[in-house]
Amino acid sequence: MKNLRLNNNEFVLLKEIISLEYTFKKSPNNTYIIQADNLIFDKMLDQLSDYLVNNCLNDNDELNAIGIDVEKLIDSISEIYYED
Repeated sequence: MKNLRLNNNEFVLLKEIISLEYTFKKSPNNTYIIQADNLIFDKMLDQLSDYLVNNCLNDNDELNAIGIDVEKLIDSISEIYYED
């Protein structure tokens, strides 16, 4: 199992996009810790990538404001997913 730390805004965004079950706990400093294996993180990355492509690009194929936040989530999860 690996741990992913997210702030409140990141966690809320993830919950709005992801349709997976995962274990999480809220820490005293108002961050959330998601505990999952690589299979769950892989599915999260797939769903976030799909959401990014389908909902977060403007007419010029540039990221909109939500897309920037989704991209940050993808980066955070990727770091955990690809660590040894």
